[in-house]
Amino acid sequence: MKNYIIDNRKIFLRGKHVWLIALSSYDIENSNWYGWFNDEEVCVNLQKHYYPNTISLQNDYLSNKLEKDKTILQLGIIDIKNEILVGVTSLYSI
Repeated sequence: MKNYIIDNRKIFLRGKHVWLIALSSYDIENSNWYGWFNDEEVCVNLQKHYYPNTISLQNDYLSNKLEKDKTILQLGIIDIKNEILVGVTSLYSI
């Protein structure tokens, strides 16, 4: 993984062990977020892994769905100790 830099302005909630951040194209480009959806084991309980995911598709989803649809809240999960994106959490139909 590349050197991942946390922009403190993106931190939405600060916890004792993790931060929740507003996601951006930087997170897609500098983490393996998009690749998680290509991992069959990671997606065993998700409705994903039906079609290969790419950086381009993930950026498209971020800019055309998440940034426009105010009924979805999707945040990145940052491991404070290692300062890396370790997951993503979502709330739908808000």
